[in-house]
Amino acid sequence: MIAPRFWSDTRARAVPRLLAPIERVVTAVAVRRACRPRWHASVPVLCCGNATVGGAGKTTLAIDMVERLRDRGRNVHCLTRGYGGQVRGVVKVDPALHTAAMVGDEALLLAAHAPTWVSADRSAGARAAVAAGADCLVLDDGFQNTTLFQDLPVLVVDGAAGFGNGHVLPAGPLREPLRQAFDRARAVVII
Repeated sequence: MIAPRFWSDTRARAVPRLLAPIERVVTAVAVRRACRPRWHASVPVLCCGNATVGGAGKTTLAIDMVERLRDRGRNVHCLTRGYGGQVRGVVKVDPALHTAAMVGDEALLLAAHAPTWVSADRSAGARAAVAAGADCLVLDDGFQNTTLFQDLPVLVVDGAAGFGNGHVLPAGPLREPLRQAFDRARAVVII
């Protein structure tokens, strides 16, 4: 996806103003979704996510967390939505069987380091991972996910792009209001 130029221009006022009614609807939905009850896994859940659309280095950070946890003897499993993939339901990624078209490229990257589960419903993926023996979960790109409680939500920020013009979709690149994201985050990593 190529971001509209006005998303990164903090001086652009006309287009964000025109999109403000839609931005208010998206914001209201994000605020309401954040209040939903979440399933609390019996194991710690660490999440690498961002407040903006697009890449910020979440998967790289998730892999680093996985390696550090494995070095400490943890049986860590990864959870991802499988962005760009076609599989549905809860699927344990098998790099010998699955392709990026099936499970998404991020899932294959994660699966090279730890058992990885693709599921749009992250709580369902978490249940499957825990049943398979996970004693710790790393959630890649799930900061706005409302189905699974996160013990350590880490907000990943692209240091070059920042938060763009500071507006919520479609008036800007934010998935949710910044205040809401920062209130939920336990840590911020700038890449």
